[in-house]
Amino acid sequence: MVLIALTIVASMKAVGVILVLSLLITPGATAYLLVKRLHQVMILGAGIGIFSSISGMYLSYFFNLPSGPAIVLVASGLFVLALLFSPSYGIFTQPKSNSQQLPAVWRELKQLIR
Repeated sequence: MVLIALTIVASMKAVGVILVLSLLITPGATAYLLVKRLHQVMILGAGIGIFSSISGMYLSYFFNLPSGPAIVLVASGLFVLALLFSPSYGIFTQPKSNSQQLPAVWRELKQLIR
């Protein structure tokens, strides 16, 4: 808890309140969609956070963007990909069930992907 508090205080000046919350929540939520065990979620979440930070910094350097929002953009993009294609919770990878039909928009998007 102390390390989380220090991380929040140290990064508050760099990126702001909303971006700090996004940087703390998004990698863990992405990892939760991809793996089932807690220790795997923690390790993968840290890896996603590191990858998002490095990729966001390169993105901000090459496209002249602010670094905080670029990092959050990469992390959010990874979350959307995990939400769509996760093996256990993915929108496009769920097995079909007769009791629960997908809305028309999701059916059309699913057909476009295939």
